[in-house]
Amino acid sequence: MGQMHDATLMSDDFREMDGVVHARFGPLWLGSHFQPIYSVVHGRVVGHEALLRGLDADGHRVSPVEVFAACSGLQDIGRCDTLSRRAHLLNFVKARAQDQWLFLNVHVDAFLHGMEGDMASSKVGWLQGLQVRPEQIVIELLEDSIDRLAPLEQAVQQFKSHGFLIALDDFGAGHSNFDRVWRLKPDIVKLDRSMVVRAAKDAGTARMLGQLTSLLHECGALVLMEGVETYDEALLAMDCDVDLMQGYYFCRPQPMVQTALSTPDQLTDLYKGMDLRRRAHQRAHKELIAPYVNAIGHAGVMLQAGHTIQEACESFLDLPGGQLCYLLDAEGRQIGDSVWRPDGQLGPHAAYLPMKETQGATWASRPYFRRALDAPGKVQVTRPYRTLQGRQLCFTVSSRFIRRHDCFQTPAVICGDVLLQEQPDGSLSADNH
Repeated sequence: MGQMHDATLMSDDFREMDGVVHARFGPLWLGSHFQPIYSVVHGRVVGHEALLRGLDADGHRVSPVEVFAACSGLQDIGRCDTLSRRAHLLNFVKARAQDQWLFLNVHVDAFLHGMEGDMASSKVGWLQGLQVRPEQIVIELLEDSIDRLAPLEQAVQQFKSHGFLIALDDFGAGHSNFDRVWRLKPDIVKLDRSMVVRAAKDAGTARMLGQLTSLLHECGALVLMEGVETYDEALLAMDCDVDLMQGYYFCRPQPMVQTALSTPDQLTDLYKGMDLRRRAHQRAHKELIAPYVNAIGHAGVMLQAGHTIQEACESFLDLPGGQLCYLLDAEGRQIGDSVWRPDGQLGPHAAYLPMKETQGATWASRPYFRRALDAPGKVQVTRPYRTLQGRQLCFTVSSRFIRRHDCFQTPAVICGDVLLQEQPDGSLSADNH
């Protein structure tokens, strides 16, 4: 374990009890438990989060909340923070987990002020004595507690320059916002358990969670879902394309660090379940969109043959949920008025009448226009999104065709919107009203 480890254990501040190194903090002893963190792609443990476990003078357990409650002020918090991290590091070194990350929770005040000699440069020197690389250390900053971004940005950059990784913890709880992600540029964002709990109960939240993961990826961060406790929650996290997972479903915190490289049974089961679930979703999605894809494709053929938009879109608007059709020129400007469902049942909500008239509107920014224009003969289908005509979700199908007008032939795009209803099981279907 190295000379520094041995020297540290010989000091009065550290003691090994039941195979676990503990640090003295007043009348308490601060020890470690570790919870494994799994890579979804690699199917194995890639790191551990170190968690504080305390003992009183009689060997009775003391919760982390009680430990920090015993701190008399900021200096006490800083010392407690430093001692617990050093105990975590010593216990991590014992496991010889050379190719794993160690996630260390750091109190923001201690991180900013570098109490007890805990600045980045001195930290590197202490790690070198333990034969631990800074690149193995992930510093977790509690996302909700970050309210001094300017000095924190500077501190984060200092630690990153020495090789440390930075993680934002509990994103999605409390006062989370993306300004902190954009400014701090963390390597990893840990999604709070409350998000997967809500998403497991609400299909709309589940869809948003997938989009949130995608946005965090675009911000340059890996995404870790923490607090995964059930098979369904783990499957949902995988559906949302997170990179890393941790939680009771896989393993509870334990004194020892896992070093096995094999894929645990829980992940093997998830891969099978994910495949079955995605196949089922794909079948349901194809069954949902097929009539609308066929109808809008047929409308493009009729328009190219010279029929009016009313004639071309009649079959589309007869389908459940078929709300309106509209024609766009090659620049995305709408040609003429939208053609609405003739029975009026799926017209705009009264509160959204200001959005009804769209003649001359420009839809060039919409992906369904751009993709259709670039893919002649192939109908495009969007993900569900909020309609401009009310509070419901809809999806849009679109198809490019050649429009003959005043002896000219130019590309044009026919679009159709389909209103959706959420079913009791969370699935989406076309609005039958």
